[in-house]
This record gives sequence, C-alpha cells and structure tokens, in this order.
Amino acid sequence: MDAIDIAREQLRAFEAGKPFATVTIVDAKGTTSRTYSKMLVFADGTAVGTVGGSDKEKAAIADAVACIRTGKPVLRTYGDGIPSADGKCCGGEFTMFIEPSPARPRLVVVGGGHVGGAVLRLGKFLGYDTWLVDNRDEEFLADKLPLASRFIPIKDYEADLRALDIPPDSFVVLCSYSHATDGAALAAMLEKDCAYLGMLGSRKKIARLLAGLEARGYDPRLFRRIRTPIGLDLGGETPEEVALSILSEIQAVRYGRPGTVFPSRT
Repeated sequence: MDAIDIAREQLRAFEAGKPFATVTIVDAKGTTSRTYSKMLVFADGTAVGTVGGSDKEKAAIADAVACIRTGKPVLRTYGDGIPSADGKCCGGEFTMFIEPSPARPRLVVVGGGHVGGAVLRLGKFLGYDTWLVDNRDEEFLADKLPLASRFIPIKDYEADLRALDIPPDSFVVLCSYSHATDGAALAAMLEKDCAYLGMLGSRKKIARLLAGLEARGYDPRLFRRIRTPIGLDLGGETPEEVALSILSEIQAVRYGRPGTVFPSRT
C-alpha cells in the first residue's frame, strides 16, 4: 500500500469519525525489511498497511492503540531485542513516529429549528461531527441538511431515539419544535449514556416536563444529568446567540473546564 492509499484511508477514517494513529518509520538501521513506510492503526488494533511485519510491527500496533487512548504522539525505537514469531530475532532497528488522530467530537442536535440550525452551524465550524435528528420532511429542513454530517429521519421521538445507537461520548442538544416532542426525546435520552445532555426551554416548561416524567415512574435522580436551562449565561436571545451559549457550555464540559471567566492577569 503506497502513500496515496494510506492518505485515502486516513480521509475515510476522518470522515467516518473513526479514531486512528499513523505509524511512520522515520529511521532504520541494520538489516530491515522496510524503510520509511506508513501504517494506520485503529482503536481495536486492526491495521492498514505495514511497517515490515514481525513482532516489531505488533509492538508498534500495541503502542499505537495506547496513543489513541492518550491522544499523545510518541517516538519509539524497536530493536533486535524483539523476537519474531518463529523465535528468531529480526536484524536491524526501526524508529517509528506514532501520531494519534482522535475522532471528531459528536454533536447530536434533536430538532432542526432556528436554534437547532444555529447549533449545527457553529458546531460544524468548531469541527464537530454533526448529527441532525428530526421527524419532518427533508424539504422543510433543506437549509439545515448541509450543516449536518448525518441526517437521521425519525417518526416517533421517544421510540426512535430510544432505538438509535448514540455513542456515549456524544454531546446531545434537545431543541425540537414542541414541548411534547422535547419531552418524548428527553424520556428516551434519560436512559442513555452521553457526555452531555442539554434541553432548550424555560424553567416553567422544564418543570412541567420533569413532573410528567416523574409521574411516569422515572427516578428524579436521573434529572441531575440534564443541563437545563441549557447553555452558559452570556446574554442575547437570537438563535445564533443562544447557539453560542450552548456550544460554550459544551466546550467547557468537553475540556473539563468550569465555564467561568478567565481570572484577571496582573
């Protein structure tokens, strides 16, 4: 597999939101089978391409999987001390640079209204893998679809969202067109793991929806997972300003920050 093929595989993985690490031989000494080759390694340990085979490659794959977890690149040297599968030692020494490429963060927007569209637009600008979930016709959502990496049409907000495979590292924003659909979506999402769950709405609306869920038998302790009213208190009421407050809160959660102002520098 040549460099162009590797580049194509990198692009496919990036577009699919699949994390990977690129392993590149940057130096080779002694008797080696390859020099300056590349290999892609995915989080499950599968690989595309090769850096020479043998247990040196196996060790590099293991290190690449670890790099995907940590998100940090490493420079490693694999020498004669690593035996091959037949018990013999492969001559030579490889130095490999292992560079992880984490998956794009996933932003799931439930409802393609004015705020939902603004959230998608800003999320796309920030590099998120944007999913749009809505039960309306594509014609109605024509201006929102180009902003979504993936459009997921549904019929029933609760049943279909409950059945939808949403990875647990996703950031989910509930902002559909009615209280009823937001309540149905919230009922489905309360039973899923996600990195962030926020719902648009006034405190009065939120209190009414939560009371209805509690009456249905939902444990009120689950409500602590919901960030609502959604977003940081930045001021402003336009869809774009609301979207900015929502993405600001998501960014704070993503990076483990408190979402407060920077301390003054003196």
